[in-house]
Amino acid sequence: MELTPLVKSAASVITRELGLDYPENRMEEFLRCIEKATELLPGGTSAKQILEEISSSQTIPGHYYSQLSIALTINETYFFREKPAMDFLKDTIVKKISGHKGEYIVWSAGCSSGEEPYTIAILLKESLNANDLGKVRIVATDISDRALVKAKEGLYTQWSFRETPENIKAKYFSQQEGKWQIVPEIREMVSFGHLNLLKDNYSRLFKGTGHANLIFCRNVLMYFSHENIKTVSGKFHDTLENNGWLVTSQVELNNDLFGLFSRVYEHGALFYKKSSQPNHQHTSWSTIGKDTPGQVQVARPKLQSSQLSKSKPIPKKNTVSKPPPGNENFVVAKKNDSQGLLQSALEFAGKGDFTKAIGILDNLILEDELNPEIFYLYGVIHSEMGNTKVAAEMFKKSLYLDPGNILSAYMLGNIYKNEGKNGQARKYFINAYANLSKLDPSAQLKGSGGLTTARLAQIIEANL
Repeated sequence: MELTPLVKSAASVITRELGLDYPENRMEEFLRCIEKATELLPGGTSAKQILEEISSSQTIPGHYYSQLSIALTINETYFFREKPAMDFLKDTIVKKISGHKGEYIVWSAGCSSGEEPYTIAILLKESLNANDLGKVRIVATDISDRALVKAKEGLYTQWSFRETPENIKAKYFSQQEGKWQIVPEIREMVSFGHLNLLKDNYSRLFKGTGHANLIFCRNVLMYFSHENIKTVSGKFHDTLENNGWLVTSQVELNNDLFGLFSRVYEHGALFYKKSSQPNHQHTSWSTIGKDTPGQVQVARPKLQSSQLSKSKPIPKKNTVSKPPPGNENFVVAKKNDSQGLLQSALEFAGKGDFTKAIGILDNLILEDELNPEIFYLYGVIHSEMGNTKVAAEMFKKSLYLDPGNILSAYMLGNIYKNEGKNGQARKYFINAYANLSKLDPSAQLKGSGGLTTARLAQIIEANL
């Protein structure tokens, strides 16, 4: 058997058994991971030998399982990752726990080396009284046994603390020979275990209830195939109690894949909720809006066609813009207040009121027709509505006005990838990646919900 068919055959087994997606354009990456696994096995084991055994058995041989789970997964994380999720936990979830009767179970799915579940434990310890904290049980799982060993050990290097407040670090960690050990009271709040999200039964994690109240699964499912994400999403939905929550990374939002859930906009980000009336509208892969107080259930848009206006000349005489048609009750901003109008559009879009958001953007074009942010938001809204053709045109206009608009290029890459146009997707992913390389890796991208340049670069690498 030639090596290329062998690699493809083994990759398809990995996708079926672990959920990890290795399409045609990721074969080289897959092979590098297999070669990495050989470094963890006894001397003399070759990549070809591993591939042949996987392909012939059509499963993952037990004597390779642990090493492959290490080599194939990305265990890069840190404490207090993604501010919107942390604010959501401190605000909404703390209130839910305080009013909850009985045990409140939080599950960190794909916990890697433990930074996420320990962050949850610290925030809840800081925010809850002793009685409410006693209700909480935190369960953390991962497919990598090596990551779980590190998580249970609770010993971290400085790299894990790049978003951690110094007072929290001093309070909950002790320094030991250049590393930082988490204190026993936090470590004891978390129970760790091995779990394959695609294949295993989740209910065994929650003895006594069979259900969880809150699931964190961030930057895990982006590496799964769409079919497998839908499978895991359905299992998450079944596992949650009614009105329970699922927190994903903001770059993983996609209502085609999480359509069983309702969506709630809060703290400038979208979160999934199990309710009796899920939303079935298309959801973009990028957050929209900035921090907005309170929470709003996102409703299904009633628009049936594009309401976009063509660019018009900037008015010369009027000092106040006219309200967009159908939105006469909306108080518009004064001329030259582009940011005020744009912020209003962001907020309406975040609430799911796309009619008003598009009306404001149409009006804003009169004032600032060369602003790439306007077209980027047009694109996000039409992605939300499932109008991917229109969305792609808007992202292209944004890039025409600002070739360095990273999120527009990334969104275009996602659109073309989902359409199977890998060549075009690669073009835009490379564009975004090239511009990311010019930025500080730790910097957060505006409008991304707290995503850093380094993390988006990593996501794009996985798509190339």
